[in-house]
Amino acid sequence: MTAAIVGIAAGLLTGVLSSTLVWWLLAHGFRPNVQISPQLARFTNRSGQTRCQPRVWNRGRRPIYDLHVVARMAVGGMFREGVTEWMTVFDRYIPVLNPGVSRRWSVNSTDIPDQGIIKLTRFLPDDQGIRLRDEENPLYLDELLHVHPDTRLSLSVSCVDSFSGARSVVVQSYRADDIVQGRFASGPDDMFTIEPEPTRLTAQDDDDSEAP
Repeated sequence: MTAAIVGIAAGLLTGVLSSTLVWWLLAHGFRPNVQISPQLARFTNRSGQTRCQPRVWNRGRRPIYDLHVVARMAVGGMFREGVTEWMTVFDRYIPVLNPGVSRRWSVNSTDIPDQGIIKLTRFLPDDQGIRLRDEENPLYLDELLHVHPDTRLSLSVSCVDSFSGARSVVVQSYRADDIVQGRFASGPDDMFTIEPEPTRLTAQDDDDSEAP
């Protein structure tokens, strides 16, 4: 009788430990390996337009699904003393990002919802305020980060591992001094290196929405 009880208890304990191990591996060992560039690349494209971009990279060996990329700008003390105001300036959804692939986007004022535009218009100089909704000459990210001394950008990426289903959220913060003149490198091992702008641009160089 005692041996049977010990056997049942050992079986239950083994089952619990095995389930816990599987859960831990799925929830922690097989999480998406997504990274965000620590700096922003600023350059001028062939049309003479300014581009200021973050980069998101799937550094893992498996595809990641349901990427939700959101950039929020925090402005401290601009609207009310001692109060930090947050506003969404960029919101994108990507169904899948394959291993080794990165994406980069140009963020500008045309992505800001109307509520944020109304707030900014009250405090920006007239020559900048009229550009908030100007498709041809909007305010770019480097200019937005200079609207007030206590301004920062928070870029968050939420995604799901294609094998385990585990969700991961990665956040990167930027200030104006995190902007570097140049373009992100194209090599697979130096995705976040920002190189000086080439003297001769190709059509691929000018593509600012997706990177290999």
